[in-house]
Order: sequence, then C-alpha cells, then structure tokens
Amino acid sequence: MKIQNEKLSIINRINDCYQEKRFKEVIVLKNELFKFSFAKDDIFSFEKIIQSAFNLNDYKEIINISNILGSSGYESYITIYYTCLSFISLNNLYDVNLYIKSSQLLSDAYHKLLYVRDIIKITKKDKV
Repeated sequence: MKIQNEKLSIINRINDCYQEKRFKEVIVLKNELFKFSFAKDDIFSFEKIIQSAFNLNDYKEIINISNILGSSGYESYITIYYTCLSFISLNNLYDVNLYIKSSQLLSDAYHKLLYVRDIIKITKKDKV
C-alpha cells in the first residue's frame, strides 16, 4: 500500500507540473516513476512525460522512453506520434520506418493498409 501511495504521489506531481508547464520537472520525475512496475493507466503519465520532452526538444529522451515502454508492451498513438516526430527531427528516417513496422498498434491489417499503400504509390510513381 505504501508503494502504491508513493507512485500515486509521483503521478500527481507529474500531472501538476505538466499543467503548470514545468516540463523540466516532469522529466526529472520520470526516473522516479520508472522505479515502479507499470500499469495500464500509467501510460497517460508517460504520455505527459513524452510531451514534456518534446516541448523541451529532447528527442533522444522521447526515443529512449518509447523503447522502454515498447519493451514492456506499452504503446499508444501519442507515444507513436511523438516518437516518429523525434526520429524525423533527428533526420533518422530509416529508424522511423523500422519503428512503424515494429509497432504493435500499427501492425494490424487496417493500419498496415494505410502505410503500405503509400509505399506502393511512391514506388509506382518513381518507376513511371
């Protein structure tokens, strides 16, 4: 119970700092939150951490957080969005492609159709 209260306290501080636009403090609190095991509801706190890092132009931090969350099986459209933007900001288009292909959320048939069609259109256009 004590551990749960500590975790809730950290999440509340993250929410408060995020709402007050104290993004550096949100990033500092990230390390404290990583000490605890993840729950599905924690993704919202990590999304705020990722958005804070983006506001600070800390693109490598976003990629690191996304990799940690992905290896734990947590992914959301917001984490995908900011991670792809981070790769693009770092001019790393090859890794954006790999990240999209390895995404669990984007690997279902519907989402694959969205980005596979674009690849097919580009290659057909190039050949003409």
